Amino acid sequence: MKLSDKNEIETLPAENTAQKESSTKLSQSETEHRTFLMVSEKLREYERKRLSYRKYGTLFIICSALVFLALMFSQDLKVLFLILWIVTIVFCVALMLRADYMYDMYYHMIHFEESPQHGHEEKEQENDTKEEK
Repeated sequence: MKLSDKNEIETLPAENTAQKESSTKLSQSETEHRTFLMVSEKLREYERKRLSYRKYGTLFIICSALVFLALMFSQDLKVLFLILWIVTIVFCVALMLRADYMYDMYYHMIHFEESPQHGHEEKEQENDTKEEK
């Protein structure tokens, strides 16, 4: 094997890796589109979670209140059951707040405006100021 043959063999894999890297690199618009799709999917996921947490979280808080009240008044460990009841309520509310926060964060990423809860209030204020003028 000649020295020139070795050089040709060594350059071929380098050229192939450069072609692979350029083909795997995405353009900026493709990257933005993939990011938008990912954020949209997360928005839908947290919207579902938010709605189910509101529905079942509130129901769970009410049911846990009944269970812990029954245990508190039937057992001698009243303080323990009161503490467990408070911890359960705080945990449920924390889950519900996290789902609302994540939904609001992803909503802002996609829509670049106020959240849907606050947008309605601002429109009412704008209408009131227009009517006063």
